[in-house]
Amino acid sequence: MKKILLILAILISNVCYSQVNIESFRDSAKKSGFFGESKINVHFQRGNVNSQIYEIKKNLHYKINIHHILLKGSLNKAFQDKELYKSSAFSHFRYTIMLHEYLGYEMFTQTQYDEFRDLRLRQLNGGGLRIEKEVKSKYKFNISSGIGVMADHEQLSYITTTKTRITSYFTLTKNFAADNSSFISIVTYYQPLLFDHTDYRINSEINLRSSIVNQKLFKIGLDTSLNYLYDTVPAEKVKNTDIILKTGLAVIW
Repeated sequence: MKKILLILAILISNVCYSQVNIESFRDSAKKSGFFGESKINVHFQRGNVNSQIYEIKKNLHYKINIHHILLKGSLNKAFQDKELYKSSAFSHFRYTIMLHEYLGYEMFTQTQYDEFRDLRLRQLNGGGLRIEKEVKSKYKFNISSGIGVMADHEQLSYITTTKTRITSYFTLTKNFAADNSSFISIVTYYQPLLFDHTDYRINSEINLRSSIVNQKLFKIGLDTSLNYLYDTVPAEKVKNTDIILKTGLAVIW
């Protein structure tokens, strides 16, 4: 079991997008059993602006033989002068079965909301194919990709829609340590409407973990991520592009 508690974070931005990125932590589960990751971000500011931002994240794997279950959740609350101005949350469940050496099948469901972006509810349900392979060359790395279809139900303050989207992703991960204490991963999602490819969403993210202390009982690492989000048809009064930069000190045991 691995658990990660994020004890220091600088959160520049946060956003609610279509399918959340679960690829950046999927490689944590290489062996059978349970694997967990917990993160807590806290931001306080006093002076010209009195604000508090709280973010809680929980990731959980269970892997046995060809079966892999993933659960990812997040809750965000932000206050200014004791008034709530931002509230968002999501939960994502995914089941993958690798029936063949490199080819598998997966299904997922996701629920989320973001009051700041007028997203009262987004429910995603879908499934598809997954390909994963470990490249054993001079520069050993892992690659994976997937393609599938999902139902996208969205409730905004002024409209409710249910659409069908193609969901696809590509992941490249390079581990610098056998225990995954240092790694870099690059993930890109592309999700167009099934019959209208001018309506699409892109989610691209780079994650870097650098090991600072590596002891037998615990490890300390620096987590940094850069996330680019693009939606051709966002909600009214919401920009179609977001860039998120996060960095934090992680304690791993």
